[in-house]
Amino acid sequence: MDAIYNFSNGSFANYLKSLLKENVLVNESHFQLEIIENLSYEGIIFNKSYSLEEDNLGFFVRSKNNLYRTFLYLRSYKIQHYGYYPKYHLFQCETFEQYPSANYVLSNQDSVTITDSQTGEIHEDIKLEMCRNCARKFENMTTQNLYGKSFSELVLDLEEKRIVRPVDISSDGYLWNWAQISEAYRKGKKYTCERCHITITKQEDRYFMETHHKDYNKQNNKRDNLECLCVLCHANVDHKHKYNYSKGINRDKVNLFKQEYSDDLHSVGNVYL
Repeated sequence: MDAIYNFSNGSFANYLKSLLKENVLVNESHFQLEIIENLSYEGIIFNKSYSLEEDNLGFFVRSKNNLYRTFLYLRSYKIQHYGYYPKYHLFQCETFEQYPSANYVLSNQDSVTITDSQTGEIHEDIKLEMCRNCARKFENMTTQNLYGKSFSELVLDLEEKRIVRPVDISSDGYLWNWAQISEAYRKGKKYTCERCHITITKQEDRYFMETHHKDYNKQNNKRDNLECLCVLCHANVDHKHKYNYSKGINRDKVNLFKQEYSDDLHSVGNVYL
C-alpha cells in the first residue's frame, strides 16, 4: 500500500525545517560577528547599546555580551586633494590627536566606505592601511609584518601576543571577543573544513563552519591551536564532542547541516554521514 503522504518532503517538511533553522540561528547569534561600522567615536559615549573600551593592544567595542576589536578612521576626508585615503588607527597615537575626535568612526570590518569631503564622491569597499605611528607600536608588540594584511588577520596577530586577564573571560569560558576571533580564523580558511574539506560558499550558512580549540583551552586563541571544522566534523572530534552534539540545539544544528549539505558532504567523502 502506497503512503498517503511523505512527511520527509513537501511544504510541511520545509516548514519544519524553517522552524528548526530559525531556532538554530537564535542560538548561534551569540557566536556570530556583529558588524560595527559608522559608529561615531564621540557618539558612543551616549549610546546605551555600545561602550568603548581599550587594552594595551587597542580598542574594543562592547555590544550586549560580546566584545569586538575595532579601529578608528575618518569617514570624511579630502581624498582628491591629498591623492590617497586616510589611514586607520588601532591606538590614540600622535596622528590620531591631530584631528577632532568627532570626525572619527569605528569599524570592525576589512573594508569601509569613505566620502570625499570636497567633491561628495562616495568611495566604497575601501581597504585602509594602518597609520605609521600605530604600525610601529603594533610591530613592536607583536613582531608581525603588517604589509598587505586585512584587519581580520591583525585580529589574529593580536591574539598571538595577548595576555588573558580574568576580566577577559565570559561565563562560558570563552573570551568576550571570541565571535570575532572565530570569524577571523574561519575567514582566513575560506570557510573550508580542515578535515573533510567541504566549503561553505553561502554567507548565510557560514555558521555551519566552527572553530575548534585543539588543546581544549578556550582562552588559547593562537593560530596553531585553532582548527576550522564543519559542524559535522566538529561533532565527532572525540567522545566529549559526540556527547555534546548528541542533544539539544547542537544536535539540531548537525541534523540541519546534514539535510542541507547532503550532496556536498557525500562529494567530499565525509566519513560521519
